[in-house]
Amino acid sequence: MGHFINKIEIKNLNLRNLIIMEHSLISNIVVSMRKYQKENNVKKQCVTNAQYLYDTMKINLNNNVKTKAVFVFSDNNQEDTAIFVSGHIIVTIDNKTIIEPSYDIYCLENTSYFDNIKDLVSIFDDKIELKSKIDIKKLIYDHIHFIKISEQINNGEFIITDKKHYNKQADYIEKLYSKHIISL
Repeated sequence: MGHFINKIEIKNLNLRNLIIMEHSLISNIVVSMRKYQKENNVKKQCVTNAQYLYDTMKINLNNNVKTKAVFVFSDNNQEDTAIFVSGHIIVTIDNKTIIEPSYDIYCLENTSYFDNIKDLVSIFDDKIELKSKIDIKKLIYDHIHFIKISEQINNGEFIITDKKHYNKQADYIEKLYSKHIISL
């Protein structure tokens, strides 16, 4: 009986090692994507970045990966500025772990993600002042548009905004990780 338990423990250990290796590979790919985007001054390509990361993860890893439309709020206290991003897509694992595939959003200070307008608005004490400073209707309109894009990606459609960027980033990542990933 003890021998049987050891086999189960070994299988569980191997599964844990596989999960750690998968997460390490994901982390390395995301860091490399951001490096590529920074070096090539890539901005406003969250759809293409999310599509590429989603594709790579779906093909290479055994996990529950999805894209998700979010609001992004960045509060930079040092410069007394705030940034709202209403049209943005991230990648999630098991609907718990958020992965930011876009360097231009990743590098913002004090970033928070919200999947609905109610939660975003709830972080502000003065709702009237907030409504005077931002266009809530536009935030909602943009968010709905990006929800539809995210749903299309999750349903297997290939949605990108810049084919050249997608292919160049893919070439860059696949060159770095050719021994570890299946090429798209």
